[in-house]
Amino acid sequence: MPFRTGPVLHSGGHKGTEAEFGRNAERWGLEEVTYTFEGHVSERERGLRHLGDAELAKGDVSMEIVYRHMGRTYHQPGHIRRVIQSIFHMVVNSHHVFAVGQLQPGGLVKGGTGWGVELAKFFNRDVSVFDQAQNAWFRWHQGAWVPDIPVIEERPFAATGTRNLSDAGKAAIAELFERYDHLLTPTMAVPPFPVEQNYPATVAGREMPSYVDWIAPTFVLSLAGLPAASVPCGLDDGGLPVGLQLVGRPQGEEAVLALAGVVEKGRGVGCPTLAST
Repeated sequence: MPFRTGPVLHSGGHKGTEAEFGRNAERWGLEEVTYTFEGHVSERERGLRHLGDAELAKGDVSMEIVYRHMGRTYHQPGHIRRVIQSIFHMVVNSHHVFAVGQLQPGGLVKGGTGWGVELAKFFNRDVSVFDQAQNAWFRWHQGAWVPDIPVIEERPFAATGTRNLSDAGKAAIAELFERYDHLLTPTMAVPPFPVEQNYPATVAGREMPSYVDWIAPTFVLSLAGLPAASVPCGLDDGGLPVGLQLVGRPQGEEAVLALAGVVEKGRGVGCPTLAST
């Protein structure tokens, strides 16, 4: 995955899911922000961000509420409170929260993982959970978990999850980093043709009965609800511009426009030279 700018991993660097996300982030050259505090032991040393008492207090919440959501209590409530407070910083500084764990009835996620997921819902972040028991990804959509194939986009994201990471969980994290962010296609199926011609008679040997037929490869993506942008990316043999269509995930307009800007800067064709009169 050719990361450029934008994706930054926010985590606590804990054993299991978070450390595995960190190793993959390092492998792909992503920046890490690893939140820590006095007395905290992290498996990740990259991008350590030490939180003081005042910063931790920003994420304070009643432990009774936490216990109800997590379905358990802890014998070290002081340390767990600081972990909970640090999770707040992970979530609020991210656009998408990825978690590995186990879904439970009522839309909750089992154990400590569930608190990060609940915060992501509360702050209206995108949230994706890999359920190790079902060996599948799910995303929170309109109050329910629905099957999904998530990707890491050009924006900050957080990772949290179980310490007991299975082989399936490790594979899911690795595959997540290897997925494509965007689909790139030609804007049109043929190079520019004479302005007097309404549309090409054939494309790749196939007859085009109408105007709609020859542009179908372009507009069908929009009908599917996918954001798309078209930018000039070069010239054909005759010196005429060729367009590149960039297609993103649903609601991924911001990432598509950002990529379009990168392409325009790197492959811009400039302005045509006007004939003098």
